[in-house]
Amino acid sequence: RGLGDVYKRQLIAKDNIAIGLKNKDITRLVFPENIKGIADEAFAESALETVVLNEGLLSIGKAAFRNSKVSEITFPSSLEQLGENAFEDCHSLLAADLSATKLKTVSAQAFRESGLKSVLLPASVETIGYQAFLGVKDMAECRFPEKLQTIEEEAFRESGLVRADIPSGIKEIGYMAFAYCPALQIVSTFGEAKNSDGIVGVGAFSQCDRLKEVELPHSVAKLEGWTFCLLYTSDAADDRISGDL
Repeated sequence: RGLGDVYKRQLIAKDNIAIGLKNKDITRLVFPENIKGIADEAFAESALETVVLNEGLLSIGKAAFRNSKVSEITFPSSLEQLGENAFEDCHSLLAADLSATKLKTVSAQAFRESGLKSVLLPASVETIGYQAFLGVKDMAECRFPEKLQTIEEEAFRESGLVRADIPSGIKEIGYMAFAYCPALQIVSTFGEAKNSDGIVGVGAFSQCDRLKEVELPHSVAKLEGWTFCLLYTSDAADDRISGDL
């Protein structure tokens, strides 16, 4: 048997669901082909550093890798569900390429306070959940898919985003979704808007003191208040805000 088989044999599974490890000190894990899901907290606080997920895997449970040592993970195209807090506090995880997956939602706190520098989302994503990327301070860019409908509360609060290109047809940007982003300079929009009932929640871009250029999505009909609260810039950002309100 090859080395990959050795890694596979370290996995504890029941009914094709991965539930843990035989050896808690293992740092590399290759999933066998028959695994369909990962149980909640299966590898939380583990020593795993490199993980290769199998094609055929459909779901990753809540807090499955939370506060683990994972630094490199391969996501399969079959993946449909990513549980809440799945990679929260994974400080060694620098990149997440989800572009080939079938995810429609990036769940609440999925990558909260992780070490991500880059993330690639699939075209299928419609919702970015509550605090999904909160406190991800090294992530300068996140390309939003055109199908994106909702950015929930505090999704990118205190992140390192430098710019946010938001699709024109978005329906909701939640409460403090981009608040306290110290590096955020540009908010722009792209694509076509087929609706005109979009909402920008309270304080969505508040406390972003470097923000100098804003183009709101064309779908936006309502700002719920304090959108750019305590916005300090020498370029008078209020004169640079545009949109079809």
